[in-house]
Amino acid sequence: MRAALAKGSGHFPEPLRWIASLRTALAEDSSTANPEAHRTQLIGVRDRLTVWMRDRPADYG
Repeated sequence: MRAALAKGSGHFPEPLRWIASLRTALAEDSSTANPEAHRTQLIGVRDRLTVWMRDRPADYG
């Protein structure tokens, strides 16, 4: 993780966009219904982040 952080935030443009999109969709509503309504998007972002990190084992291994 330190290797990735040393590269700066420019190393994370795609994941940051995915997370920003998810935050926009969820807004400030933390009620049970809101995450359930966005369940597919939540799981999709989680899975994309996992794949993205696995493709960079030197940074996150």
